[in-house]
Amino acid sequence: MAKRPIIRYGDRTTHGGTVISADHTFAVYGKSVARIGDLVSCPHCKGTFPIVTGAPSMWSSQNVARQDDITSCGAKLIASQSTATIDDDSAVSASFAEASAYLSPLAPALPDDDQPCAIRFQALDPETGEPAPKCIYILTRENSTQHGGITDRKGYTEIIETKRPEHVGVHFMFKSPKGSNIDREDLAV
Repeated sequence: MAKRPIIRYGDRTTHGGTVISADHTFAVYGKSVARIGDLVSCPHCKGTFPIVTGAPSMWSSQNVARQDDITSCGAKLIASQSTATIDDDSAVSASFAEASAYLSPLAPALPDDDQPCAIRFQALDPETGEPAPKCIYILTRENSTQHGGITDRKGYTEIIETKRPEHVGVHFMFKSPKGSNIDREDLAV
């Protein structure tokens, strides 16, 4: 079984990018743990891209990112530490249990109060940073309900209003009529 170091907030990529989002409820050596879906800035590809591969085992409902996992722009992640590792095993491994010893809880990700909240997301063209209108999306709420739609002319999803703070995930879908390659012109529907 190969062991790979856990990726954390601020770790770098082979494209010169940086991990810019992570699970702020747990940390390895004081830095938040990155997972599939967390974002990486990429100066080489001129945009922000999600991490798309990770450990088969899950932490905090998502797969933890490891050394050499990949972002959607093709960059590989580079760990800045080497002692907290996860096995490439399909089950939760002993190494992950060992890595848990290095994990420390941080402040709660969400406030405990029952204040009403509203959230929306914006799809941006990864090359230009411009809004991506008419982009199909799916929002997934904490209770697993999903809301689908198409972004408005400024690339925004619908606004989700909640009675209390909650985690909401978004998945933007792009399709190409020309096969597996997506050209920039295909995104401007």
